[in-house]
Amino acid sequence: MRKVFITGRGMVLGSHDQLETLWSHGMSSVGGPPEGPVISNQALDDLAETKPSDRLILSRHQRLALAATHVAFKEAQIPLIPNQIRGGRPTHHDPQFGCVSGSSLGGLCAFEAELESSARGRSSAFALTRWRGNAVGSTLAVRFGLGGMNLSINAASATGGQALALGGALIQSGRLDAVVVVAADQMPGTQIRHAMKRNGSLSRNPQAGPLSHDRSGMTPIEGAACLILESEDHLMARDGVALASWIGGDTRNEAHHLLAPAPEARTLVGLIASMKQLSLEGTGPDWISLHATGTLKYDALEAKALNTVFGNNLPWISAIKQFTGHSLSASGLIEAALLTEGLRRGETLPWPKITDTSLDYPLKPPYAKPCPISALQISQGMGGVVAVNLLGAIP
Repeated sequence: MRKVFITGRGMVLGSHDQLETLWSHGMSSVGGPPEGPVISNQALDDLAETKPSDRLILSRHQRLALAATHVAFKEAQIPLIPNQIRGGRPTHHDPQFGCVSGSSLGGLCAFEAELESSARGRSSAFALTRWRGNAVGSTLAVRFGLGGMNLSINAASATGGQALALGGALIQSGRLDAVVVVAADQMPGTQIRHAMKRNGSLSRNPQAGPLSHDRSGMTPIEGAACLILESEDHLMARDGVALASWIGGDTRNEAHHLLAPAPEARTLVGLIASMKQLSLEGTGPDWISLHATGTLKYDALEAKALNTVFGNNLPWISAIKQFTGHSLSASGLIEAALLTEGLRRGETLPWPKITDTSLDYPLKPPYAKPCPISALQISQGMGGVVAVNLLGAIP
């Protein structure tokens, strides 16, 4: 099987559009997610190098994905040959560069906005392209000439993690040479937030940390993230630089319930155990990014799974949503981007602030921060989807 490398990262989270800024925030954060305005339309246009007129045909989550992908291409130092968003003209086209994209609620949010516009007599010919299931993937394919396999997925909160596992597998198996992995979600609208309240997933106390005793659900925030994956041959042919390696990943479904996780967490235990065996040092990852949404059942079963696999030898843990909020589909990729940054720097994010003693995590780190060699990213989504990805440092 071919080696897979992460060579570029891009993200937009709330008002943040720099990974280094978010890393610094995570290293110093002791409270909840950052407050403040979301990124402006003009800043999105600047990041994505789009024209103001493109706003007329693109939804918010499509524009977020475009911005994150442009940033990732630039970090990877892959020459940008952007096609026009509207397409229909001679374009750049690479049949070995694919895309795995996803959004949890982006299409629904775009549809809700479209209904409001239609009520005011402002229906657009591009309405369907804004909220259909492959809205992100098709836009990126046109913009960047991604002529390879193009997969559009929705795995709820596990979307980003599942997309990364699929993208890595496509390169590892030889199906593609390079893959754009991206996920994006805008802030849920009024009706969608009402539905989230009804199913009990929305936090009543947004400032409560995901592992705190007073947590009551997740705190959604707008976000998008992109990782560029390349095979070793593709990377060497263009003399590129790897930031980290994608060692392996997998995704399964608990097949238990439309909303609630399976009570024994057997699927999660199996996936974590398989990644432990796959790790570079052979004894398991030395850093784990918890899914940790703040939803009581999911948090408890994640803790149970980790204790089942690792016992008293729990690796270093972090709970990234404690300082980012829950960016829905993008959360797994934002976490993977931060893990990549830690592997590149040779350091980890702080041990999370834990006040819920029933979770059976050590309240304080039992040992000094490691210099991470491998890191595990965990994603879980309503509907039973579980995804894991194991990343490695570059020697």
